[in-house]
Amino acid sequence: MGVQQFDKYERHGPYHWNKVFGPWSRVSPRLRGLYIAALGAVKRELRLRGARGLDIGCGEGVMLRLAAEQGAAMTGLDGMAAALAMARKLCASAGHNPALVRGDAQQLPFRDGAFDFVTCLEVIEHLERPESMLKEVRRVLRPGGVVVLSTPVADGPLKDPFHVKEFTPEELREAIAQAGLEMVNLLGLHPRWLDRLYFRATGWRTADKVVRAGIKATTALGCNPYTWTPKQPNSSGILALCTVTFTPQARK
Repeated sequence: MGVQQFDKYERHGPYHWNKVFGPWSRVSPRLRGLYIAALGAVKRELRLRGARGLDIGCGEGVMLRLAAEQGAAMTGLDGMAAALAMARKLCASAGHNPALVRGDAQQLPFRDGAFDFVTCLEVIEHLERPESMLKEVRRVLRPGGVVVLSTPVADGPLKDPFHVKEFTPEELREAIAQAGLEMVNLLGLHPRWLDRLYFRATGWRTADKVVRAGIKATTALGCNPYTWTPKQPNSSGILALCTVTFTPQARK
């Protein structure tokens, strides 16, 4: 998919899936909150039932399952065969059969206007040519279609050795505009205060375990604090919602 390749699935198995759909004690409120917030942003712009959706960098198929459960006809794209094999198996186990395609996010193998919405979570920072992906997203969306993408906030050295470029909110806004997409909203993900509470909390081991268990329990009850999308700059991630307003004759 045009990203730096690494063996996370061979080493860790379907770890995203397990952290979102596993037992409450193993669920990651932070990761689950990301998917719920992203899908919620799409739902505010269009009706999911019957909508044609593309998840770029679909991994094991978490977004494919969540969107399919609400009636979307989903396609997943990933550059890693291991990810697609897991997605096929895990989605089938949940009663879903999305189309799965191995390909490059920077050169999408789909016709113009093929989708009503696109999701692209924690992918753009891995790409050598992120501007190419944004232009391709614009191409494969129908007029009026929406895209939701997420990425960490650039606020110093790269957070991950597999990241090629991290974006400030201003840089992401500019890249989106240059690709011909219209920004609808630019929100924060992962409130910094909540990250501090969840990951470091008091510094006392027992107290920290209680805090984390409490956040996980509230998530299991449907009250995940990580679904909150604050204004920048009080967050460690970015959630961008964009739309396509061009006419078919103006694609080129």
